[in-house]
Amino acid sequence: INSYFEKIKIALQQENFAKKDLSVKLTKLKERVLLYASNLELLKQKEKIIAEHTQKADELSPTIETNKKELQDLNENLSTIKEEIKKLNSTKSTFEEVEKEVKDIKAKKTEFEKNRKLLESLNKSNKEISEYLKKNERLRDQHKLANDAITTKKKLLTQMEQKKDFQKQWEDILKINQQLFEKIMPELEKRKNACLKSKSLVDKEVSDLDKIYLIKNKRLESLNVASGAIQDAVARIRKHLSADQRDCPVCQSTYEPEVLINRIEKSLNALNPEIPIAIADEKEALEVLGTAKEKLKKENQEISKIESELKIEQDKLDTNKNKITEVFLPQFLDCKTSEDAQKYIKDNIKEISTQINELTDNKNKFDSEVTSDALSEAKLKKSEFERLIKELSTKTETAKNEIDNETEKINNLTKVLSDKNKEKVLADIVSKSTDQKQKTESIQKLEVVINKNEIQFKEYQKVLISEKESISKIKGNQEGICAEWRQVKLESQPSVETLKTKQEIVLKNIDELERANIPLNSVEQELANWRAAEKYSEADKEVKKQIGDFSEDDYLKGLKSSIDKNKKRLDSVQKKKMTVEAFLDNAKEESEKITEQLNAINTPWKGLLKRIVINPLISEAPLLNSTISRNSQKASTFANLHEENFSMDKIASEAQLTDLQLTFMLAMANKYQWTPWKALLLDDPTQHHDLVHASSVFDVLRDYIIDLDYQVLMSTHDSVQAKFFQRKLENEGVLSKIYQLVARKGGVTAERMM
Repeated sequence: INSYFEKIKIALQQENFAKKDLSVKLTKLKERVLLYASNLELLKQKEKIIAEHTQKADELSPTIETNKKELQDLNENLSTIKEEIKKLNSTKSTFEEVEKEVKDIKAKKTEFEKNRKLLESLNKSNKEISEYLKKNERLRDQHKLANDAITTKKKLLTQMEQKKDFQKQWEDILKINQQLFEKIMPELEKRKNACLKSKSLVDKEVSDLDKIYLIKNKRLESLNVASGAIQDAVARIRKHLSADQRDCPVCQSTYEPEVLINRIEKSLNALNPEIPIAIADEKEALEVLGTAKEKLKKENQEISKIESELKIEQDKLDTNKNKITEVFLPQFLDCKTSEDAQKYIKDNIKEISTQINELTDNKNKFDSEVTSDALSEAKLKKSEFERLIKELSTKTETAKNEIDNETEKINNLTKVLSDKNKEKVLADIVSKSTDQKQKTESIQKLEVVINKNEIQFKEYQKVLISEKESISKIKGNQEGICAEWRQVKLESQPSVETLKTKQEIVLKNIDELERANIPLNSVEQELANWRAAEKYSEADKEVKKQIGDFSEDDYLKGLKSSIDKNKKRLDSVQKKKMTVEAFLDNAKEESEKITEQLNAINTPWKGLLKRIVINPLISEAPLLNSTISRNSQKASTFANLHEENFSMDKIASEAQLTDLQLTFMLAMANKYQWTPWKALLLDDPTQHHDLVHASSVFDVLRDYIIDLDYQVLMSTHDSVQAKFFQRKLENEGVLSKIYQLVARKGGVTAERMM
């Protein structure tokens, strides 16, 4: 019954909702139906306007076509006249050109003869000055060769004089080496041997004293073991007691230092009279051993000092030998000693001086040179003659060719004009020009009429297009109203009367559905009473089943006792909950602070990223999307691709990931300065980059150095990029150094490249 009732109730509610919704739609549709009727009238008016303008356009179109045809005929006649005038003007120009050419050719022949005579005179003068220059240039070359040879020999002589200094230095170094080898180093070796001998004696002394100390120490230890724990403790106190101590370490009483020592020694004598003697012997042996070890230390230091001096002198000796081999010997070929070098210098100076004297004698036998001014003046004259000759030759050749071409041209034009009369041509030009003017005026008048008609025709077409577009919009609106009409399941064309009838039917149906709800409410109340009775019966059975053999009062008392216990547990749990919540609130507050700090670098980070990464998918992506996972704060970067977020590590290249990390660290370093040393320690920040993208990274680092006063320590495997970065810094006046890691036998060392 309940299920059937629910189905009926739901069906009535759905029907009621549907009818009310339909009533609302019908009410809204009323205004649309009124618009539909007014649109029908408007469509009739616009169709009438279209018909009128279509008729006017059809009447004007034949007139425009006729005028265009007439204009075309006039243009063709005008073109024919223009072509005839053009031919007549060409003939007239030909007559004038022949007259001008005949006049020009006479002047050019006169100029040609004048230039030809001047050219012959210039060629003669140029030949004379060329002979003069050749003679003096040969003489100058002889003098120059002699001077060059003398200069070369004098340079060799100067070099030989300079080598005297090298030979003197060679002798000085040999003397220093002899002193080092014969005097200084033997003395150092002698001192070293004496120290080694003294050291061996001290080593033996230390070894003997160490054995004595061990014997004394073992004796004291055996006495202490025999006297027991108390004697051992007192003996240790006495052993480590300072000479000026006043407080007794056992009873904390205060005595004079001598009294305190006497009391402790008496205590020891009371325990074992030999212990104080053993303590004194051990202490004395330890002091003697310490003195011997200090002496041994000094001996070792002296030996090390002597060895250092020996190494320094040996290095001097090796350096001097290398200098002789690498500096002096290459200066004196085939010379083994400084005496050979001295003889080599003397022989070469004598030989070179003899050669210079011979070259000077040969030079004095030559004729004296012409002054450079006279020679320069002759060369200038020759250059001027050659320039004039070349210029006149070109002019003469050009003039001759022009005369020949113009003569041939005149002959050809004369043949063409043989059947023409100049006066008749001029008369025809005047007649045709008059016809051309008349035709042009007619064309202009006709073009004005055609333009006026075309403007009117375009106005008619514009009105037609506008009205058709308006009709199209109205018809679209009408179709929309009809679609809404059909949606509410109405037939025929939209009308106010049909709509009103439909509304009355719907309102009547709504009233009937409302009245049908009255008996349903009564049935619902009866069903509710029925369900309550069933629940009471079920609850009574459950209570009896639950309490079993107990009475309800006894069972109730037991429940109250259990409730009290659980309340206490609940209070404890709530206190723990409050503690945990307080902890989580603090953790959340700290997390929000971290989020704020991360969000604060988004803007500077994105700015740095746009300077380095060209791809907008990376440079314009949202950064540091903070989330919480299992109460842990996480920050990650995403990019939007095809309307879906992807993690950067899935779409970015190796270089782009490097740029993301680098710009993040740079933004963090500048936003939160956690160290007073403003430095960037970067390990290959441009790996996977080409030089273009690396340049963007270096620009950012350069700005951090110049604008923000950072120091950059950067490693890279690419020397090209390192030098490129250095050039960028040097252009801005920033000091930079490059070191290269080099593998040596003793390990890896850093060598400065520049």
